[in-house]
Formats: sequence, structure tokens, C-alpha cells
Amino acid sequence: MISLRWHNSLDYLMAFFLILAPWIFNWFGITPAKWVFVGVGTLLLFSSLGTNYYRSLKRKIPIGIHMAIDTLSGLYLLSAPYLYSYRELLSKVQYNIHLIFGLLLLVLVALTHPKIEAAKSPSERAEINHDPLPR
Repeated sequence: MISLRWHNSLDYLMAFFLILAPWIFNWFGITPAKWVFVGVGTLLLFSSLGTNYYRSLKRKIPIGIHMAIDTLSGLYLLSAPYLYSYRELLSKVQYNIHLIFGLLLLVLVALTHPKIEAAKSPSERAEINHDPLPR
């Protein structure tokens, strides 16, 4: 199982990679692919910044909603080449990048063990909320 702390870190890493993917894999000429990756990466970044877990700014999004966003994002990456009819424009590597990141998101959700807030220890709750440890 993957802890929420690792999930949080991997979310940020994946978000930045997705945003940069059009430049890394040179698909400027395939506008829908470029915007799918930039859009999903941006969504992951902002949902991570707003989720109630470790490295977050707002802590407004419950972890269950965050996991649903991750799941839908993974499914969207898998289906986007067909939804927007650009599959035939992608090289094998570019298409595989869609598959890899779509599947990575789904696996990340499947392997993450989200503790409910009540099940966390006082020190875990304090760390998430940046409060001093309870006495």
C-alpha cells in the first residue's frame, strides 16, 4: 500500500510531468494531446493543493473527492486519443505515454490507503493541520 504522504508527493511529481509532457515528447502539432496533458496536469496540481492532506495550501477537498479526480483523470488520459480523434496522429511513444500515465493514476489510487481522519493518530492530525502536537 502507498501512504497518503507518498500519494501526495507523487501527485505533484505527476502533475508537473503531465504539464511538461507536450514539450518533452514534442507534440506541439497535436493540439488536443497538448491540451489534454496540460489540462490534466493542471487539474492534478490544483486538486493536490486543495486536498486535505500533507503538502497542501487550502485543505478543502476531502480525500475521497481527490481520489475520484485522480481516477477520472486516469480514465480521461486513456480515452482522450479516441474521444478527440487524434490517435492516428500519435507516434507509438506518444500513445504509450497516454497509456502509462492513465494507468499510473489508476494504480496510484488503487494502491493508496487513505485513512479516515478519525483513524489517524493525534500526531498525524497535527502534522496535516500544522498544529503543534497535542499534549
